[in-house]
Amino acid sequence: KGTTFTITLPRDGIEAAAGRKPPRPGTAATVAAPEDVQYIGPFIGREPELDALERRVSAGVASAVVFVGPAGQGKSRLLAEFRHALRHRSAAVQIWIGSGESIRADSPYAVIGSIIRNLASINEGDGPAAKAEKVRRATRQVVGEDEVDRVSEFLGELSLVEASTVASAQLQAARDNASLMADQRQRAWLDFVRAAASKQPLVICIDDLHWVDRPSASLLQTTLASAPELGILIVGAARPEIRESHPDLFGDLMALEPLEDSDGEALVARLLPHASTAVHEGIATRSAGNPLMLEQLVRAETSGRSTAGQTAIAIVE
Repeated sequence: KGTTFTITLPRDGIEAAAGRKPPRPGTAATVAAPEDVQYIGPFIGREPELDALERRVSAGVASAVVFVGPAGQGKSRLLAEFRHALRHRSAAVQIWIGSGESIRADSPYAVIGSIIRNLASINEGDGPAAKAEKVRRATRQVVGEDEVDRVSEFLGELSLVEASTVASAQLQAARDNASLMADQRQRAWLDFVRAAASKQPLVICIDDLHWVDRPSASLLQTTLASAPELGILIVGAARPEIRESHPDLFGDLMALEPLEDSDGEALVARLLPHASTAVHEGIATRSAGNPLMLEQLVRAETSGRSTAGQTAIAIVE
């Protein structure tokens, strides 16, 4: 086998691995992307979407956009590259990250909880006290000291993080009254978000939004409506079924179209620089503009598998 050229995309940037030889004939470049998402190719053909997102950030008002497309269309990659671009822009921007999960699609506030846990850097192995302290620490960085106790307690309720000390009278009362608990959760979240967005523009990226639970979707909608003058941008990625499961979802739904033929061919040429133009065009055509399928077809081409098309289709589906 030939030498593989490795390009690494860490969480906070993109950098080529130094001191490596370029690809030899018949080998493909490999890429490790942010948040452990694996890709093997450069980011090509989505410049209009990135430009549109940058304009929304610069507008400085509350808005939301959800990119909709089938599996493998590049939605998660687009969000990762957008976060990378935000980290390297001249004006500072806060980035919060959340995601939907199929097993939690019916769990109230699962997506909101994922945002809070990610922001607080909570790990699965953390004990209850450690989790509560992390939520409290994250809260203190955003709201005034006189609000830390209340906001952190109810953010903990949203993220399934129990208070590390005896619950306050306010929390105990809410636990005995479902309506009061809903109000206090919403109040804590809105106070937290508005305080953050008043300091710097805030971008909330949510992947797999087609699995969003309804309470989270409703609270995100309320977030936008309650602070239209603040720079809050929610960017989501979802599969097409979201149009039926959440027909009244917040924000603008934008179809993430397949790559143009020229972009697909350019991507293949970058991955297989020594292959013929016919090979570049053939793989681009067979991928139908689906980046994941294209990359799997490239892998199959380099390994000489005759079932390349079937393998790629199975992976995408």
